[in-house]
Amino acid sequence: MWTELTVKNKRRLTRESAEISFEKPASFSDYLAGQYVTVECDINNVTLQRCYSLASSPTCDDTLNIGVKKVRAGKVSHFLVDILQEGDKIKVLVPRGNFIADESFDDYVMFAGGSGFTPIFSLLKTLLKQGKRVLLFYSNKDSQSIMYKEDLFKYQKEYPKHFTWYSILTNSIWRGSLLKQRLSFENTLALAKKYKFKYDAQYFICGPKVMMDNVKAGLEYYQIEDEQIVAEYFNVENNIKQNIIQGQSEYTGKLYYEGRSVPLRIPKGVSALDAILDTDVEMRSSCKNGICGSCIAKVKSGDFIMTETDGISEKEKQSGYCLTCITYPLSDNLELQL
Repeated sequence: MWTELTVKNKRRLTRESAEISFEKPASFSDYLAGQYVTVECDINNVTLQRCYSLASSPTCDDTLNIGVKKVRAGKVSHFLVDILQEGDKIKVLVPRGNFIADESFDDYVMFAGGSGFTPIFSLLKTLLKQGKRVLLFYSNKDSQSIMYKEDLFKYQKEYPKHFTWYSILTNSIWRGSLLKQRLSFENTLALAKKYKFKYDAQYFICGPKVMMDNVKAGLEYYQIEDEQIVAEYFNVENNIKQNIIQGQSEYTGKLYYEGRSVPLRIPKGVSALDAILDTDVEMRSSCKNGICGSCIAKVKSGDFIMTETDGISEKEKQSGYCLTCITYPLSDNLELQL
């Protein structure tokens, strides 16, 4: 059942993200840290629904908070971050989800990537208040993209014996940053050995799929039991899946290649790369996971969305490039130039 909530406060976290705080009704009072809500927005006379993880703690916050980062071609995320104002009303479903803590543990190790930190923040606030110990590894591209950065320093100062966090930046070095590398399998294993990960702790992972898979594999190799690892894909992934699922059954497009114009037929759920490989074009590709960057192309027209962005730079995205292996059309007439 939908409940109309009023926006009580809104604060900018980074250039591309914001925290939105709603007045918390009594019917939402029994939610658990780490859960998510579904919001419904009317944008240009179109009703859209998206899921966002809660950043608030049921024991620390009087409001219901979500952290939202803008997604390319994400109509709802842009609306929430740039347009929604304090005092506005929005429909929300009661919190749900299983990304929750087993409070029988005393120690928790958390891995977050980008906006995947949102449910992690909900958990760590709740656990620290209970006197638990939390170790956090938080991966971002640079220091300007760290959501809740000042809050993390505040909690580190408030709980010096119970909370330690390390920033992992992929594109820059910053005070306190632990690595200038991605959270790979090898790095996860190295962190486990360096910080002597406990076998009687619970582990949480939330972020881009590739990061999550690498961290989980590293923890398992370190012989952390599978039932002690809790993983959840962050909001961008959920929003992208919903965009793809709600799309039309097939899209049309064109590929400009060596002076030719090659028609493309892209069924729903099929990447631009797979559609190209169905033609006679010899397209370079390797990982098919948005990492190696070999299938990059220039977008001349059309709306699209990418499911991962780790393998493409911000400058390339702003210049109109995409990685075709993780690119899905949102409209007809997607035109690509190799």
